[in-house]
Amino acid sequence: MNGQPNPRARLLADAVLASLFGVDVREVGWQQRMLQGLESAYREGDNPVTVFFALDFVAKHHLTIPPWVADYVSASAQNIHTVAQRNQKGKRARSARKDRGAMKGNETEEIGRALGFGPSRRGGTAAAKEAQEIQRNLFLALHVALQMGLDEEKGRPSKLDGIAAMVGERQRCSVSTVKRAYAAYRDHAEAALRAAVEAVGQE
Repeated sequence: MNGQPNPRARLLADAVLASLFGVDVREVGWQQRMLQGLESAYREGDNPVTVFFALDFVAKHHLTIPPWVADYVSASAQNIHTVAQRNQKGKRARSARKDRGAMKGNETEEIGRALGFGPSRRGGTAAAKEAQEIQRNLFLALHVALQMGLDEEKGRPSKLDGIAAMVGERQRCSVSTVKRAYAAYRDHAEAALRAAVEAVGQE
């Protein structure tokens, strides 16, 4: 292995993420529509993880960073600078006290808030965890869809309970978790698989 990502694996990953925004990787201009979908999701949900998805996407595809991403980075940098200045003053004032460990923890939380991370609502899920759950559920749904496709190709009957149990064992999660993920993201997973398979065949 040369350490480079498998192009087919990356295409499949792109297809899965793109399917969340109704974007088909087989279409011309899909990358820009993908970024437009990410921007809409960011503005509607105010979830900073979306910005990092966009940064990762433009880096992998050698695209220009969109203005809305640049604006976020600039604003966040200013926020972090403000936090650092404020905490530096606080540290000098507390230099004789023994609560430096507490200050470090508070600073970490403040920087997280400066980047826009934190609970989305009272008692809600933190933005990063929310995005992580979406990724996990998409991943599980994709595994189920792949196995069902393999069973269909080989003429075997597909049973969701059995496939969910197999996927759950491999991914170390419960059958009910896999089934909920598949129910929520089945359409995305199946659309992504179709698009990726056809796109690979066109290469």
